[in-house]
Amino acid sequence: MNKTIYNINDDFEGFQALISLWDLFRSSQYSDIEIQLSRFFSANMSAPLGAILDLLGTKNNISLKADSNIQTILQKNGFLSYHGYPAVWDNNNTTIQYMRFKRNENAAFAEYVSNKLLNRPELPDFTPSAKKKILQVILEIFVNATYHTKTEYIYTCGQFYPNKQCIDFSIVDTGTGIRNTVNNRLGAKKQAVEAIEWALIDGNTTKEGVPGGYGLTLLQEFLHYNKGSLQIISNDGYYCNENKYKKFRVFSTEFPGTVLNLQIKTDDTNLYRLKHE
Repeated sequence: MNKTIYNINDDFEGFQALISLWDLFRSSQYSDIEIQLSRFFSANMSAPLGAILDLLGTKNNISLKADSNIQTILQKNGFLSYHGYPAVWDNNNTTIQYMRFKRNENAAFAEYVSNKLLNRPELPDFTPSAKKKILQVILEIFVNATYHTKTEYIYTCGQFYPNKQCIDFSIVDTGTGIRNTVNNRLGAKKQAVEAIEWALIDGNTTKEGVPGGYGLTLLQEFLHYNKGSLQIISNDGYYCNENKYKKFRVFSTEFPGTVLNLQIKTDDTNLYRLKHE
């Protein structure tokens, strides 16, 4: 069985194409599945694609091919190393390595985010305390994914786009999704977009007996001033907050987990500090 997917950007249509790929083959067993990436592929989308291919690969033989321009960048970020291709050195240092972390690898994930994302010279300036807080928020996303879901791995990848002056960074799990987690906690029947919206309210949490939440309020505030964006994809729900303009949409079928996608603008000259500093 063969499938070619075209022009995968990290937008609603790009995620819908990956979800459709999952839906097409999710019931397949003991099949040879060849997937071709063609024309364009946003490198940070390696994280959701990698999650889908791992799920499909538990019962099928997966082979992956790509147009030459796509192949080169996905060899540079290490994604294609999981599919039999040799690595290629990234001379321009635009990639943020594709990684697959086990549930208990909190420390390794924190080191990766600190070294590969937050210490990049293209990012805006942070005070040490502000940078530490951003790291804590991103680590909380990892912890929440492993606490609330049965995901085996956390997938992550990023890409610096000099021409667009931004860094895109994705974190993915293959757990039960925000909708099921929230509904189980509340005894509710919220749709996916409603559950995502609930989870974004400061103080809301599905952990019993402790304060908190998904740790995204501060992250959204930073991205607002930065003029970046935050996307959340979970079950059939799509959320995008760009410049405090919030967009909710519904996919035709469900993503098998949750994606958090950050776009950080690199032409930002602000210095970010915590309120008490």
